[in-house]
Amino acid sequence: DFRRDSINKLVRACYDAVKETDPDIRFGVSPFGIWKNGDGENGGSATRGLSAYDAIYCDALAWVEGGYVDYLAPQLYWSFDTASARYDTLCEWWNRALDASGVDLYINHGAYRYAEGAMESGELTRQTEYARLYAYRGSLYYGYTALRDNAGGVTDEVKALFSKAISYPDYTDDGSLPTLAAVQDGAHVTDASLTLVGASNPAYAVSINGITPYRKKDGSFTLTLSLRDGDNLITVQNGAAKLELIVTKD
Repeated sequence: DFRRDSINKLVRACYDAVKETDPDIRFGVSPFGIWKNGDGENGGSATRGLSAYDAIYCDALAWVEGGYVDYLAPQLYWSFDTASARYDTLCEWWNRALDASGVDLYINHGAYRYAEGAMESGELTRQTEYARLYAYRGSLYYGYTALRDNAGGVTDEVKALFSKAISYPDYTDDGSLPTLAAVQDGAHVTDASLTLVGASNPAYAVSINGITPYRKKDGSFTLTLSLRDGDNLITVQNGAAKLELIVTKD
């Protein structure tokens, strides 16, 4: 706890120093890609790798909550098929963690892994295109040597990914209200859980019974809720808008 607090204070001091010099300069950090491995209760990701929170005392979410980073660029150097830390799992987790926080998300990709032969050609194309489904602000590619040498064709891939101008617009209020598909008020179900699929106004945070769902940049979301026997009140909060319905588990 002491080490995490010391690191938090260091990041805060850097932020304050930068803003004192020029408030328009953006300050951020590229933290290790796994905040915590989830245990079902701690809010961590479905991963089994090094936990930045526990192993190197890096609590990136504290910096978000404290308001002393403008962006985070987590190091997601794994592939889609890395069993212990899947790229898509972590991309979605960080998107969810920063959704509507006011802190921008960038994805830091491992270009150097092409030089090592640890990634197959096309992996970074898939990763970047996948990230573009979510509310992130762009991609970074580490490190320079692999890009300079076009290791495994990585530079050709990056050039193709940005051959056309890419826009990352701010999310504005489109006036839409939260909706749920395939479930209606008064529905009866027998399963112990219910997967909710819906839409929301992307300008505002969305929660379902206080839980933040996985949401794409168009406002669509999914969340699986556990149900108890009898009536279950489901509340979707999206900014000031609220949707409520009752589902009964028989």
